Amino acid sequence: TDFAAFEKVLGDFVTAAGGRLDVLVNNAGVAKFAPFDQITPAFHATTIDVNLKGVVNGFHAALPHLKKTPGASVISLCSASALYGVPGLAVYSATKFAVRALTEALAQEFETYGIKVSDIMPSFVHTDMVHSQGGDTDKALSKMGGIPHTPEDIAELAWKAVRGDRRHWPGNAEVAMGLRLAGLFPGMLRRMMAPMKAMR
Repeated sequence: TDFAAFEKVLGDFVTAAGGRLDVLVNNAGVAKFAPFDQITPAFHATTIDVNLKGVVNGFHAALPHLKKTPGASVISLCSASALYGVPGLAVYSATKFAVRALTEALAQEFETYGIKVSDIMPSFVHTDMVHSQGGDTDKALSKMGGIPHTPEDIAELAWKAVRGDRRHWPGNAEVAMGLRLAGLFPGMLRRMMAPMKAMR
């Protein structure tokens, strides 16, 4: 969330890379899996600061370098929770909806500069952020099919996004189906996410 620090680190990287920024992987995320009223306002504010402001800062800091690099790309880490609001992840989900909107808007704006903007939308990933949640999280995730992605899966998906021409890259077939059905059959998605409501 510290724009000046982000700008400096990115500037140092670009200098070391010979003045180019071919790809920015725009990744910022924290989460707590719990009902809305069991999460403090302070943590909700942190979630918004990191997950949304962090990504916005990434775009701002990178844009001057991206403009100078022909064929540059930005890949933002979005989420399957940007398909439909997820109980137990309400504010996290809201921030990922915002990342999705940034992708859609800035893909159009940055086209003028020859910069490609897309995002990847995985489901749950085997990371410390997921495994450290505790409580009823494991039970809820098991009922929803478990944790389908490894970090290596996400790296491979990001590389596909760099080489491809979609706006949104679903993490697997289930997320791809959700992306198509979210506007047509929201009730189906609500039923799929029902186990998340049981977390305490």
